[in-house]
Amino acid sequence: MLQKKKIKYTPAAVDDMDEIFSYISADNIFAAEKLLDNLNHQIIMVLPIPTAVYFSQIISVLYDKINLDNL
Repeated sequence: MLQKKKIKYTPAAVDDMDEIFSYISADNIFAAEKLLDNLNHQIIMVLPIPTAVYFSQIISVLYDKINLDNL
């Protein structure tokens, strides 16, 4: 019988993901949801062999938010 693996996020990881989601969703909720979906998908992909080395192509998107109040 296959053992089902569980994902346990540390409180710091949850806080980081919440912050990232909040920051991006302020401008684009769909982009924020897609980012977290992709992150969770990558985490699930490494579950079968947690000690293996994984390389993943990271598509970088430049995302800057300019705070005009500080100018």
